[in-house]
Amino acid sequence: MDPAPISQHDPAPTQTPTTLPLPPSFPTTIAPHPTPVTLTLHSATSLASSPHLPALVSLVNLSFATADAAAAQSGLYLLPPSLKRLNSPAQLLGELGPHGFLLAVSTTRAPGTTTRTDAGVDEGADDDEIMLATASAKPLHSSYDIDMPDVPELVKRFKRGAPTATPPSSSSSSSPDAVSVSVSFEIFAMAVHPSLQRAGLASHMLAVLEAHIVRRGAASLLSSSSSPAVVVGSRSSEVGSGSLSDDGETEKSSSSSSSSNEMKKEKKGKKMPAVVEMVLSTMKVLNAAWYVKRGYVLTREVSVEKGVFGSEGGFVMAEMGKRVGVEV
Repeated sequence: MDPAPISQHDPAPTQTPTTLPLPPSFPTTIAPHPTPVTLTLHSATSLASSPHLPALVSLVNLSFATADAAAAQSGLYLLPPSLKRLNSPAQLLGELGPHGFLLAVSTTRAPGTTTRTDAGVDEGADDDEIMLATASAKPLHSSYDIDMPDVPELVKRFKRGAPTATPPSSSSSSSPDAVSVSVSFEIFAMAVHPSLQRAGLASHMLAVLEAHIVRRGAASLLSSSSSPAVVVGSRSSEVGSGSLSDDGETEKSSSSSSSSNEMKKEKKGKKMPAVVEMVLSTMKVLNAAWYVKRGYVLTREVSVEKGVFGSEGGFVMAEMGKRVGVEV
C-alpha cells in the first residue's frame, strides 16, 4: 500500500511552538526535578528560532553516545565515540523538512538553583528551561536535502524513501476486500537524558507523539480523500519480517491499488477505513525489543559490516512499523 502524498494537504508550519496538555498518565514531575513538566510541540519553523535548539541537539547526541558506550561495556562495539547522530542544529532542521515536527519534554530550574543540572540539558538558552527528552516525526515523503554537507554518512545510508514493507494493522480486523488509504510518518531522533532513562519517560513521550501523528494523519487523509492523487490499496496486505532482495527492496511484500474514482464511489454514503502508519529505523540489538513491546513490528533488517562507519564489530539496523486504523 503506497501512502497518500500528505504534503499537498498538510497544515502550514506554525511560527510559534505549541504547549500540549499533559495526558492523565503522563507524570507531572520527573525526579530529581521538583518543577512541573511541559510538553512543547515545535514545527521546523518555530524550532529554527528557538533558544533551546542547541540543547535539543546536544540531548540527542548525548543519548546516542551513551547507548553506544553502554553497548561497548557489554562487549558490543557498535559505533566509535566520535560519531554523532546530529552534526549541527541545521541537520536536525533539514531532517524535519518543511512538514516535520519535534516534541520536547522539559522542566524549569528549581527556584534558587543556579548550577547546571546533571539530569537534563540547558545549554544555549538564557531562561531556566531544561530539556529532558525529545522525539521528532515527519511525513515519510517529506523533502530532505540528503546532500547537505553536514549530514553524517550513517544518516544518508538509512534515509527512508518509499516504504519497503507495510507492518500489519494494530487496529481491529476488517474484510480482506475493504478499501483503505494510508499515510505514513517517520519517527526519528528520539532521546531521553541518560540520567532519566528506564523510568518510563520514553514510553510516555512516544505515546504523546503517536497520538499527535494519528490526529494529524487522520486530518490529512480526510482532506485528501477526494484528491485524484490519493492511492487506494487493499488493507489485507501480507507482510512479515522481510529480507533484502538484490535491488535492496523487501522481498516479502504485497499490495494492490485502485483508482481514485473507485475510492470516491466506495466512500460515498459511508466512512472509509484508513490507516496512519508510523515507521522508524533503529539498531536492532539496542532498541528493537523495546519498540516491539509498544506495538511495532520488524519490517526489514539491514546488516552493516565491520568497519563501516568505524564500527568495530558491525551491527544490524531494524526498520520497524506500526499501523493505527482510523475512519475518514
